[in-house]
Amino acid sequence: MFIHAVPDNKGKKDGYFCSLVQSKLNEKGVSVHEQKLNFGFIPSERLPYLRAAFNKGDPEMILKREKAKLQNKHKEMKKDSKTTKIRFTAEIESPDGSIVQRTVEVDSKDLPSMKDFDLSTKEGFLNDFDKLEKAVLEGRNKIGEEIANAYLEESGKKKSSKNPKNAK
Repeated sequence: MFIHAVPDNKGKKDGYFCSLVQSKLNEKGVSVHEQKLNFGFIPSERLPYLRAAFNKGDPEMILKREKAKLQNKHKEMKKDSKTTKIRFTAEIESPDGSIVQRTVEVDSKDLPSMKDFDLSTKEGFLNDFDKLEKAVLEGRNKIGEEIANAYLEESGKKKSSKNPKNAK
């Protein structure tokens, strides 16, 4: 038996969806995995302990190995966090003074920083400018969608509070 860990890629949480899995051979002799227990969401700093408890082998060695993997992952994440970010904030103010505001952020790993922007050749400039333009357009599209959805949501809340369905 072993711990099967799937990274949480939908939220921005640092963790995994984990389950206890057993490998066995089916009637055709093919290895299949059978889920024995579902643990649900486990924060990444707790995963080494779960693996040490259930994976085959020396628990102390497994814990030491898994903690080292986790530290390396966090070091890599810190390296990757040094990307250029594009942030958009939009605000809609109604005549009654109510305000709807949203902010979105686009991490562009391809976009060079201002000091690394290639101005030495026309081709280098156009290449870097294309990356900039794509990232800005992505952010513009995201903020447009976010602010429109927020505005409609707020409008719906105000109308439902003014006109209760059960009032006659």
